[in-house]
Amino acid sequence: MKKMILSLVIAAVTLCSCGVNVVDGENDKAESKALYADTIVNTYGTGRIYGNKPARYIDYDTMKATVLCAKPNCTHTTNECAGVMIGDCPIIYNDYIYYFKYSHKIEETGKGERELKIKSKLCRISTATSEEEELVTFTDCEPRDYDGWIMYNDKVFFTADDLNPQENGYGNISTSNVGGRHFFCVIDLKTNKYKNYGSVYDGDKQYEGAQFTSSAQIDGFYNNKIYINYEFAKEDINKIDVHKDGLPEFTELMFEYDPKTDTINQCDLPKDINFMNNDTYIYNENGKTIVLNNGKVKIVDVEGGTFASCFNDKLFVRDKAVWIDLEDMSEHSMGEYADFIVIDYYDGCYILMKVLETVKLTEDELFALGD
Repeated sequence: MKKMILSLVIAAVTLCSCGVNVVDGENDKAESKALYADTIVNTYGTGRIYGNKPARYIDYDTMKATVLCAKPNCTHTTNECAGVMIGDCPIIYNDYIYYFKYSHKIEETGKGERELKIKSKLCRISTATSEEEELVTFTDCEPRDYDGWIMYNDKVFFTADDLNPQENGYGNISTSNVGGRHFFCVIDLKTNKYKNYGSVYDGDKQYEGAQFTSSAQIDGFYNNKIYINYEFAKEDINKIDVHKDGLPEFTELMFEYDPKTDTINQCDLPKDINFMNNDTYIYNENGKTIVLNNGKVKIVDVEGGTFASCFNDKLFVRDKAVWIDLEDMSEHSMGEYADFIVIDYYDGCYILMKVLETVKLTEDELFALGD
């Protein structure tokens, strides 16, 4: 029975073509959909994955949740549970659940020295059998999937870190997911071939602050390109009194990867505010929110803050607890759902989430929030 339920869920996901992270490719039947996931938003048009240990999938039609595990008699509490094994940020793709496993440790070299050893794996679990496969192993970096990764045209795209190993005067080595080098990587699912394109950006290495602050993460898929945000502080945070002076200012750069040319270039687009799909890109500028949508530019006199999304020509701004009708620029309250973010639009309804809670609102219910 559990296998049947999960298979039905996967069938609904595979056939869908809308949602935050299910993004249309070009009008070419040979191209698949681009699937984007991070630990905050992991949606599939007809439902979303949320939580971990175990991960669950909630269906928008029934608003009922199912643990992503098809193992008979599983209690979903041990490491043998598929919903536990798939970690914080899995992606469902072609009847499999894909996820990374990674670990690192400091080892003696045999010459009285120590060095960092990284072991990373791309794995998948069959939705029909719950059998686990280890597809690819690589040792040069550790994936940053929790900040965003993408499935597109049978390829896995992700950023990864060298963990910035630092050795002190006593031979001890520390690691971190900020600072160091940050790579853009791909795995071809047809051949299981892994490729590291190298550092996304090395221009920050001239600043002493970047050594302990830099990071790179995939923000999403827009206009048939993958967008990577790279940020760093120029000032050394260890030399700043944060209580007196506050945190240093961060420099944010955007890079785009074009799958057609297989190239990465810095671009002029400003940092997005955690929402983009193939048709829409949203960012802040001079206290306003700029919405790029299907070739049109709309400027909204409300700052988008840290998260804004756009569905059905409506802009939802979480930090202000409002939504704006982009047709007439009227502003409306989110009412009792001020702490929620709008993550999807399905069958005439808006899908809202707050951590583990999911809510579905009709158009009339949305308009009634401010009453």
